[in-house]
Amino acid sequence: MSKKVYIFLADGFEDIEGLTVVDLMRRAQIDIKTVSIKDIRDITTSHGIHMQTDLVFKENDFSDADMLVIPGGMPGTKYLGEYQPLCDLLTRSEEHTSELQS
Repeated sequence: MSKKVYIFLADGFEDIEGLTVVDLMRRAQIDIKTVSIKDIRDITTSHGIHMQTDLVFKENDFSDADMLVIPGGMPGTKYLGEYQPLCDLLTRSEEHTSELQS
């Protein structure tokens, strides 16, 4: 069974915390998709690396996710925490996990 992982990125995420996860998962042949919380796929890391994500948050529902990844780094973490649709997704995921453990 193939696993599906989404890593959510905002401008200012820590390069190593985000891109190392992507690199390791892809080497392990785990399907990981980078997701911009902005309306566009362009993201800039905390050290000024410009990249394009695979997806834009508002165009997906993430119902097929096996794992959701939130990298650290400032100000990326602040932006992720302020993005209500992501907070709602994480809350739904947490509630679903709690139901499965009961």
